[in-house]
Amino acid sequence: MNIIKKYLVYAATLLLAVFIISFNTAAQEAEPAKKKVGLSIGFLDGSSLLGAEIEYMVFPHIAPTIGGGFKGYNAGMNLHLRDHVNSSYLGLTYGHAGFNNDESISYAEISLNFRFLWILEFSIGSALPLSTGKDFEQDFNDLTRDIEQEAREVDSPFITYNLSFYWTF
Repeated sequence: MNIIKKYLVYAATLLLAVFIISFNTAAQEAEPAKKKVGLSIGFLDGSSLLGAEIEYMVFPHIAPTIGGGFKGYNAGMNLHLRDHVNSSYLGLTYGHAGFNNDESISYAEISLNFRFLWILEFSIGSALPLSTGKDFEQDFNDLTRDIEQEAREVDSPFITYNLSFYWTF
């Protein structure tokens, strides 16, 4: 259990450092047009191995999002740092990954999503499993037993990340 706490402290420190750096850098447009629609496509995007997400800013700083792709889907709310979709944001998401109920996991996620160089997006966050299938639990126990010499609880928080390309309209 101490190793989990250690990794969570490392992840929280990394999140805070990246958030501060992202907030203080001028990697985004100096005077961006107030675009309302964002589309991202990439690796581990939309709770999928390869997926996409679309968001629409309904109020300043607030944009609901949905996504999906190969082996998963998600829905959530993005809280942008600026009043347009071309900005970094805090994401609150429900995700589901897996082909069928026996091999799947559903989770709640909070993440920091950094948009930079006008086309790239990187996300890092933490997720809490809500439900898992029995085959997923067995595979997870086998994997953690091989790594840590003892099985870890399936309901432990885990780190999430993605890297994708994004466009705004």
